[in-house]
Amino acid sequence: MMFSLVGLPPLAGFFAKWHVFLAAIEAQLFVLAVIGVLASAISAFYYLRIVKTMYFDESDTEFAPIPGELNFVIAITGFLVVTYFLTVGSPLVDAAHVAALSLF
Repeated sequence: MMFSLVGLPPLAGFFAKWHVFLAAIEAQLFVLAVIGVLASAISAFYYLRIVKTMYFDESDTEFAPIPGELNFVIAITGFLVVTYFLTVGSPLVDAAHVAALSLF
């Protein structure tokens, strides 16, 4: 999930950022797009630091095991994040594009 927030290309967060930056560029708001890209680069440092802390640093305390229901929800959510463009992304983007065109 953190990699999706960073905006790595095959994940759902990438497509969200892509469409926001593309809309800013099409509206000729180049300064806003550059600020967004710089903010994304800065936020990547913080998100990746959380991943480093979670997986590579030693823990001082023992954590309780995750219940089975929560494991199921995490697995489904992770699957949707990884396969976003194939499952939901393309039809949803097409519908949003048609809806936006009807406004103008």
